[in-house]
Amino acid sequence: MLTDHGRPSRLWAAILAIVCPGLGHRYLGRPFVAFATAGVALLLPALVLFQFAQVVVAVGPKSAYLMLFLAPGMIATPSVIDLFTRWDDDQDEVAPFLPLLLHAGLFGVAAAALALAVPSYFVERYVVPSTSMLPLLRPGDELHVDRRTAVGDLRRGDVVVLREPGPPGAKESFLVKRIVGLPGDTIAFVGQELAESPRKISHCLGGGTGGRLECIDDRCWALPAPTAEISAFRTAYEVAPPQLFVAGDLRDNSADSRARLRLGLPPFAVGDVVGRVIAHRAKEGELAAIDVDAAGEPYRCSPTANAK
Repeated sequence: MLTDHGRPSRLWAAILAIVCPGLGHRYLGRPFVAFATAGVALLLPALVLFQFAQVVVAVGPKSAYLMLFLAPGMIATPSVIDLFTRWDDDQDEVAPFLPLLLHAGLFGVAAAALALAVPSYFVERYVVPSTSMLPLLRPGDELHVDRRTAVGDLRRGDVVVLREPGPPGAKESFLVKRIVGLPGDTIAFVGQELAESPRKISHCLGGGTGGRLECIDDRCWALPAPTAEISAFRTAYEVAPPQLFVAGDLRDNSADSRARLRLGLPPFAVGDVVGRVIAHRAKEGELAAIDVDAAGEPYRCSPTANAK
């Protein structure tokens, strides 16, 4: 083994610590510290894997896999620092559980904070407050919202979380709605179905028993079975910048842009968007994508599905 004047080499210990956290301490004859360091080095990728879906959404697939691959090396720096600061310690005079607790605590907290903070910085969680987005979302469902959504990234069909405009000083509240109109679009409804837009709109059966799909271009989402036409917005409305036209999927029970216009208020603005909903979790359910069928595939109107 490499030595420096008959003593363990600092350089060799540092190289071993970088290659595999824990090896440097083992080289110095500190098995308890080596065990703690190696254990925490495995904890970090385990935490990344635990919420890998969020990490992928937050930083992208390539960065997520790179983070998973490099995770054990993320504690190499504090491991090397610890090697140097404890270089002259007499291991025989230090109770084994003290360095074990030190490393498990220090590196464990750092690893957990890193693995949890990276996706949480980009992805925020909200709870669905009402029934206005049935059948997709139910009250109490957990939403995973990508806060990096830029104004230019918004698309027709996106489900978004919006700040509800209110009087100054009022407690901030949030709504969950679907974007059906962007600046420059002309919007109108016949009954509860979107009827006018510069884009191609189609409807067909699907999305559950008695339900139907509404599609703009190549994006489709499920609407509930039609009921009385009590929420018609028959007057065409031109969406002017920086406005957005949003609607709930449960069209007869949704405080959306139609309701605001009936009250003489402007529809929601681009600046009201908190972020795009990228996944949701029903109570006691699994994390699921938005607007997919039972097989996990995006909704589609087939040419023979009673399109109109």
